[in-house]
Amino acid sequence: MRFSLQAGTTAPIAPSLNHLARWRGPALLLCLAILSACGPGPGSQPTGSVVDSIREAADPPSPAGTAPVYRFAKISNGAYFYTGNAGERDLILAGFPDFRYEGIAFLQVITGASEPVYRFANLSNGGYFYTASAAERDATIRDYPNMRFEGSTFAVTQAQASGATPVYRLANLANGAYLYTARADERDFAVGLGIWRAEGVGFYAPSEAVAPPANRLQVGYYLENPLTNPEDPTAGTAYLSLPAQNGAFAGAMYFTGELCQRVNVGSVSGTRTGNSVVSNWSGPVDGTNQSGTFQGSLNPATGAFSGTYTVAGGKQFVSVPNCIEYFIAPQGTWEVAPVGTALPSGFVLSFAGTSVNWTAPPGSAFTMVSIVDEAFAVSGEQNATRYQATLPAVIGTVSLNSVPGLAAGRAYVVGVVTFSEAGQRIGMSSLRITR
Repeated sequence: MRFSLQAGTTAPIAPSLNHLARWRGPALLLCLAILSACGPGPGSQPTGSVVDSIREAADPPSPAGTAPVYRFAKISNGAYFYTGNAGERDLILAGFPDFRYEGIAFLQVITGASEPVYRFANLSNGGYFYTASAAERDATIRDYPNMRFEGSTFAVTQAQASGATPVYRLANLANGAYLYTARADERDFAVGLGIWRAEGVGFYAPSEAVAPPANRLQVGYYLENPLTNPEDPTAGTAYLSLPAQNGAFAGAMYFTGELCQRVNVGSVSGTRTGNSVVSNWSGPVDGTNQSGTFQGSLNPATGAFSGTYTVAGGKQFVSVPNCIEYFIAPQGTWEVAPVGTALPSGFVLSFAGTSVNWTAPPGSAFTMVSIVDEAFAVSGEQNATRYQATLPAVIGTVSLNSVPGLAAGRAYVVGVVTFSEAGQRIGMSSLRITR
């Protein structure tokens, strides 16, 4: 099968080894730069049915005297928007497709002792700023004419209140946006990306506002079974956004192929229970709708997950007119590992200047390289891969300057997987870099 990125503009690299030709030849696949430089990935445009489904899916019960505060990600500029008004939430869902709904961020106080949170709209960059400090509110009104004061939007608890939970404030160094989260792990993860500056506690929310741990990115590959598809077995990029313990997860598999192919991305979604993951995948493959199972388990020694996937339609012959003919395999394997993992431990990547470099482990015949936008992938976005290429093992470098659409100051994960002549995984490693 050939999962691929959106069709790129770079011509395929000419095969230099026989085994590369058999593995459908190396093709440089570049995702078109359709996303903004900052912020979470795009979601589909909200429709009436989306709004209705959110209305019908009741929010989890809130403790007495509290109610949810909802979070949106503004796709075009990476800003975050918060509202404690369900009516305003529904209005945004129905009429503002640039805002992606991200659920409940924390709780607000609706009865009892509280402090108002004030909202400002940044007229310069389209972002939003929130503060519970009357002094900071007044200074912002006085000193920043580009900040439009929009009054109090919700109220929070007082710092000295029993069980008060801090809501952390972070500033985006690349675009001036602000992020507010009641999760210390999300705060730490954002700071680790290199583009968010922690600014301490913005205000306090009821203790029940603490959400489950944020998901973490694991990157790797999928590989068609060469025994059931000896004609042209294929490897491609895979990534999963996994919770630390139990919970829902999402990810994607990218089928590789030539530039004349259509967009082919398999969306993975399911549930982690303990050390096991069980899910399904679905997506278009050259005009045909495909789907199947996706399951696996954790290797506690390495932190990597691995398993198998199936294709419900079984083995299929696909012919793309004036382009290529190939087979979709009925099943395959996959493996992903936390960012920064090297398997074996000596297979490490280095970043110098604008290039990522490596030395393929012994026995490697060809290499698959990918570049994934980490923030997009962690949020569950299915179009997070910015680059994917299959190269001869003798090539041990990729230049970021050759990949269009990478934003300065943004965090990306470079993944490198090497395979033997027979298609066995020899090495897998990844590195987080900031462009």
